Amino acid sequence: MAHLQLVITVLLVTVATTFATPVRIGALSTLFHQVSGTVFAIDNRTFEIQNMVYDGLGPATFFVAGNGPVSSNNFRLRVLPACSGNILPAFKGDNVRMGLPAGKTLADVDFISVWRESFAVSFGDVVVNPAEKALVIPETSGSVCPN
Repeated sequence: MAHLQLVITVLLVTVATTFATPVRIGALSTLFHQVSGTVFAIDNRTFEIQNMVYDGLGPATFFVAGNGPVSSNNFRLRVLPACSGNILPAFKGDNVRMGLPAGKTLADVDFISVWRESFAVSFGDVVVNPAEKALVIPETSGSVCPN
């Protein structure tokens, strides 16, 4: 009987870890080009923006993340599942999942931004609260993208 209880406990912990609830990071600010959406951390390497809106009219615009204040000190996020770091298209309420490049985790992220590289300007961003980082589960989605 004790063995059965142990097996059930291990299974419940495994299921809870595998299907943990995403952690809400916050809403993207709307600075330019109608950017909006709510950012969630799926695990420590994967984010999802729910109800993402962007008019697609900003040239050389990407999803980025970085350390410190929102700035050009950033790295591109990769849109999943293809790990694309391409210029962003228009979004009209889509859910967009993205992964960090190899060697990066949520610990390396203080902000997420819709970023225009050529003018070094954010079209909309959200700051990641350190308390939220502690709530995120280890990687479970297999979302490792190459550099």
